[in-house]
Amino acid sequence: MPELGTVDAKSVVVTGPGPGMAPSEAKGEPLTIVAAVLDPACNPAQDASLHIWHTDAHGLYRPPGTEQCCYYQGDVRTDARGRFRMDGVRPAQYPEPGAPPAHIHLEIRHASGRLNAEIVFTDATATPGPIRSDTEVSVALRRNADGTWYGETAFVLAA
Repeated sequence: MPELGTVDAKSVVVTGPGPGMAPSEAKGEPLTIVAAVLDPACNPAQDASLHIWHTDAHGLYRPPGTEQCCYYQGDVRTDARGRFRMDGVRPAQYPEPGAPPAHIHLEIRHASGRLNAEIVFTDATATPGPIRSDTEVSVALRRNADGTWYGETAFVLAA
């Protein structure tokens, strides 16, 4: 994976409520994901567009009985080295039996390719669990001294 380093300020997104959506009442733990987007030849995908969305700390996308989306969403473009940073809260698993693990959805688009993916989480000291599909990316999270969560990953676009 390429060294991620500092992400350009224009390539940082803070996920929050969609248009007309009130913020979630669930107080979640802060989460930062730093990632690189690579083209099919593994070169940085500069100016790739991303749409990101995820649940709140109770595993909900929106208030029950509504169709609006989402408590946490945002759009961002990668910087010159194909990097972006997402600041938000750690999502929870859906509150229903047999639900998939907590995850973050991403739609990534670039002139060289695209990818629809989900980030799932592991503990930085644990062996990643089974991946459910070829669009699932396991990200090891670590808890910083200030109580926030942090993870890094890379995405390779499909031609």
